[in-house]
Amino acid sequence: MISDVLLDYGCTASDPDELYSDMFHLGENLIQRTGEYRTTTKEFKGNPMIYVCDEEDYAGKIKRYILLEDTLLEQIHAAQQCPSNLINGISYYGKKKDKEHADKCFGMIFDLDEVDATSARNFMYAMRNGVYPNPNYIVISKSGKGLHLYYIFEKPIRLYPKIKIQLKSLKHALIRLMWNPHTSNDENPQYQSYDQSFMVAGTTEVMKVFKSAEKHWEIGELSDYVDVPYNPQDLWIESKYTLEEAREKFPEWYERLGKEDHKQKGTWTCKRDLYDWWKRQISSGASYGHRYWCVMALAIYAAKCEIPYEELEEDAYKLIPALNELNPDKPFTRHDVESALECYDVQFKTFPIDDISRLTSIPITKNKRNGRTQEKHLQGARAIRDINNDNWRENNGRKPKGAIVRQWQKENPYGTPKECIKETGLSKNTVYKWWVHDRKMLNLLQDEENPI
Repeated sequence: MISDVLLDYGCTASDPDELYSDMFHLGENLIQRTGEYRTTTKEFKGNPMIYVCDEEDYAGKIKRYILLEDTLLEQIHAAQQCPSNLINGISYYGKKKDKEHADKCFGMIFDLDEVDATSARNFMYAMRNGVYPNPNYIVISKSGKGLHLYYIFEKPIRLYPKIKIQLKSLKHALIRLMWNPHTSNDENPQYQSYDQSFMVAGTTEVMKVFKSAEKHWEIGELSDYVDVPYNPQDLWIESKYTLEEAREKFPEWYERLGKEDHKQKGTWTCKRDLYDWWKRQISSGASYGHRYWCVMALAIYAAKCEIPYEELEEDAYKLIPALNELNPDKPFTRHDVESALECYDVQFKTFPIDDISRLTSIPITKNKRNGRTQEKHLQGARAIRDINNDNWRENNGRKPKGAIVRQWQKENPYGTPKECIKETGLSKNTVYKWWVHDRKMLNLLQDEENPI
């Protein structure tokens, strides 16, 4: 039996109370308590959520409950009495369980399906020898043929946009590492996001809990097991001050903050040519192990270029047949597309090109300035232009609008401003701005612009 294998490899019998107390750091005041309300921005806390249903396969009415620190275990016990329930390792602001309201990630949960005693022994042997990271807890799934692996973070991680990408990248890489023919009889790994929910441990007698490791994990430690570079700077550090305290302590910074008008720093809208270019790159350069990231990058480029979501979604689904051809035995599904499209968000407009290239394994050549600033680079380019061709302005550039209006008047001496607007396509304000009512003055201007 799988439970005997876990005990043979040093795991100890545990229970759901210990698992969830450990997961959500109960007693450390990290989630909201009953009757606890926010009085300042600094005190605002998120809460885990749980879904329950009184019928199998969620056929009945689904209820959602916000878990509070002082009653969390009681709420877990109540959920275990329902045949269907779901919980993950994320806390949320408010009452919505979605990525936009996600607060902190307390840990990641992995699923290994179609596990028997042999594959469980293979996993534990490799894990004890450093091939796989050692989970804090292992729960046998409801079917009795799978394992849920719980990796709890030393400190809950704030779910800012860039760290969400890192967590998703890390989890997919770890799934590729741990789900293989030696550890599962299912040849098709199930790639899940970092916020994937699972049935509450202990809901059935089969879902026994085992403790495998005491020490909690840092993201960098998990990243060392897979080829996913980790940048500690991507973890945002929480401020020591409330907004009111910061206004008094740093008045100049607060004044600049107000002038920025809440605009995201360093963002701009790219031409849709960039989006179309990336679609071609996927068609010609996507590889099997990077299919998901290619579609994720498409969503990021769509955000950069302000492509409508409906167009992005249609384009992404059209890519499925071609991406399936990269490895027909391991299909690329609509679920994979839906997960990748979660990155269609204005907050990803500044996602770095180097990271896109690394995740997708598609080389992206940037315009090089050899370490110079854009201003210096353009100064050099203009100097070279002027040296090579001092008459470069001749017949180049857009003709001044005033000259367009005057030229039309010259060719149509009895024309009206309304006719000029219609034939030139210029705006009403532009035409009236440059319209010369005195014919003699018009002739003088024309002679001045075109001297003999």
